[in-house]
Amino acid sequence: MEKKDIVSKFMKAGLLIQPQLLDSIEAGNIDSMIKDMKARGVVFVTEDDLERKARFAIKEFQQPKALKPADLAGAYIARYNALRGLLAKKVDAVSISNASSRGEVTVIAMVRELLPGGFVAEDLTGELEVSSSFDVARDDVVGVKGVVREGKLYASEVLMPEAPIQKPNRLDADVSLSLAGSGGSIGFGSESRSFSFPAMITLSKGIKILAYKPAAPIEQKDVVSMLRKRSIDAAYGESSVIEPVPDIFWVAQEPEWRQGHKGVLLISGKAVNVNLQTMG
Repeated sequence: MEKKDIVSKFMKAGLLIQPQLLDSIEAGNIDSMIKDMKARGVVFVTEDDLERKARFAIKEFQQPKALKPADLAGAYIARYNALRGLLAKKVDAVSISNASSRGEVTVIAMVRELLPGGFVAEDLTGELEVSSSFDVARDDVVGVKGVVREGKLYASEVLMPEAPIQKPNRLDADVSLSLAGSGGSIGFGSESRSFSFPAMITLSKGIKILAYKPAAPIEQKDVVSMLRKRSIDAAYGESSVIEPVPDIFWVAQEPEWRQGHKGVLLISGKAVNVNLQTMG
C-alpha cells in the first residue's frame, strides 16, 4: 500500500498521522490500528500513540458467599449506609428514633416487611410502621415524607435514590460485549478481556458499562427499577449499589432489546455491539 493510500485511509477515519510514521506501518495492521486509536480518542497519531494500546479498567463486584448471620447483617448495613448517603443528598431526614415525637418528617429507611396498606421501615435506630400506597419492595432503601400520628408514619411521598438525567459520555469507537462461559468478555480497540459478573467497566473518556447477568430473564422495566433503586441485588451488600451511574447497562441474557433511560443505554443480549458515539 502506498503512503498516500495509508494517509487517505486514516483521514477517512477522521485521523491525522505524522508523515515520518508511514514507513513503519504495515498494511495488514491498519484497520486494527485505526480501531485502537478511535477507542482511545486519538485524533493526531504520534509515535507514542503507536506504542500504546487502548486500555480499560474492570471492577468485579464482590461475589456473595455463605456468610454467618453477623456477616450478612454487616453487608446489609453497608448497603443501607451507601444508599442512605445518596438519598441524604436529596432530603433532610431524621432518624426513626427522632421521628416518633414529631409531626411532619422525612426518614430514610430500609423496607423490612410489607404490610397490607404499607410497610415496616427500619433504620439503625429503630423501626416504624408506614401507611403508604406507593410501590416498594423488601430491602428497598427509600426516603419517606409524611406525618407521624399515633406511632405510625402516613406517607405523602416515597423517594428512591434514583440519579437525575445525565449527559452520556461519547467516543468515536465501538465496544463488543458477549457471554463467555459463566462470565463475560469485552472487546475494545485491539484489546479483549474476560471478567466475572457483575462488573463495572471503565473505558476511555470515562465511559462506564455495568455488566450484569440475572439468574432468570428480566425485562426493561426491571432494569429501570434497578436504576431507580440504585441497586442490583441486596445479597451483594455494598457492592450492589449502582454508583456511579453507568452510561451503558448491559444485561447478559437471551432476549435482545435496547432502550434509553435518563441518559443510560439499557441493552440486553448474549452478544452485543455498541457504537459509543451514537450509543446505538
